[in-house]
Amino acid sequence: MSTTTPTLRDPQQMPRVFQANLFRFYVRVVQPTLAQFAPNVLEYGAFEDLGRFLSAASAQVENHTANEAAKAFTLITSGLFERQLRIWGLAMFGQDRQPDVRTQAFVALLAACTTHVDVDAGQLDVRADLEEAQLVANVVRHGDGRASALLEARAPHLWIFDESAYIDLLPSPSPASERMLVKPEDVVRYVRAGLRFWGLVDPLDGAIVEPPI
Repeated sequence: MSTTTPTLRDPQQMPRVFQANLFRFYVRVVQPTLAQFAPNVLEYGAFEDLGRFLSAASAQVENHTANEAAKAFTLITSGLFERQLRIWGLAMFGQDRQPDVRTQAFVALLAACTTHVDVDAGQLDVRADLEEAQLVANVVRHGDGRASALLEARAPHLWIFDESAYIDLLPSPSPASERMLVKPEDVVRYVRAGLRFWGLVDPLDGAIVEPPI
C-alpha cells in the first residue's frame, strides 16, 4: 500500500475516485429515474372504446419516453466516463504527449491507457461494452450517419424488438437511428463496464472489479 499522501492529481488514486463518482451517479440519478418506467404491452387495431384507445396511445408514448430516457442516460454516462478517461490519461502521459490525449479518438485512447498500465480491457466484455456505449452516445447526438451504420452492424440487437413492446412515434419512414431501442438493462451493462474498467485499472488494495449493480 502506498505511504504517500494521496492527491486527486495522482493517477493511481483516480480510478478509485472515478469509480465511486460513476457509481453514485448511477444509483442516485439513473437507477431511480429508469425505475419510473414500467414496460407496457402495446395494443393495435380498431378501438370501439375511447378510454381503451387513449390508454393504448398513452402506453406507446410511455414506452417511447422510456427509450429516450435510456438513450439520454447512455449519452450522459458515456460522456462522464470519457471525461474521466481523458483526465486519467493526461495525468499518466502528461500535456506533451502525441497524439494529444484531449483529442485522441476514444477507442485508441482506451487501448493506449490500458496498455500503459498493462491491463487487458477485454476482460468481462469491458472494452466491447464501453465502445458500444460510445457509439450509442454518438447516435443519440447525431442520428443517422457513420456511427449509426457501424453500431447497427456491430450491435444489431439494439434494432430487434417486437411492435408490442415499442413503436417509433415519428411519421414513417423514420431514420434508422430513431428505431434504435436502448433498454434499461443496456444502460446497466454500459455503466457496469465503466465501473469494471476502473476496478481493473485500480492499483490500490481493495479494488472492486465486480460492482454491486
